[in-house]
Amino acid sequence: MVATEGTSDTHILKRGLSLLRPDIEDFFRFIDIEDRHPFSGTGNLSKFAEGLVKIDVHNRVIFLLDNDAEGIDTYRGLLQRFKFPVNMKVMVLPDLNELRDFPAKGPSGVANADINGCAAAIECYLDFRLEGRPSPQVTWTNYKESLGIYQGSLDYKDSYAKAFYKTTPEAVESGTYDASKLKIVIAALLEQCSGIAVQILDS
Repeated sequence: MVATEGTSDTHILKRGLSLLRPDIEDFFRFIDIEDRHPFSGTGNLSKFAEGLVKIDVHNRVIFLLDNDAEGIDTYRGLLQRFKFPVNMKVMVLPDLNELRDFPAKGPSGVANADINGCAAAIECYLDFRLEGRPSPQVTWTNYKESLGIYQGSLDYKDSYAKAFYKTTPEAVESGTYDASKLKIVIAALLEQCSGIAVQILDS
């Protein structure tokens, strides 16, 4: 099982597995915390993870967080507060070189910045080449005092997701749609799955 922060994460990952790894897509079940969990607010996934750890669930579960300020803060908090059992892991979307020098808009205008760890939600791992849209950029929103960094959000992120949902296996295979960043996400997810399998065998 993969528990995500919200609906877009779940839909994009499901679609990504269907396009890029149809041979293993049936092995995954996704839990959309935003849609199915009774708690509200940004700590949904953290509270859900806490509940599963405390009731000793035996399912293999990966808690997947965005690679932004909120995600990093939650990730560090979970690792500090809990010792996860061998059948559970928490991870953040992977850092990418393509996101280290990315246009970001703040009070002083637009300047390139490393958005890994502060503004890289799942939509940042999609193809940015959208017809009729300006070049991609993030906008800084709130300041995360606990980390000393700003949280950011990708402008027009829904447009990138909609374009991804409409793409075809042929477009991905030919490179018409660039799925290279999403391949890295899936590879990171599979690495966590392998880690759980190894821990269970060794326990």
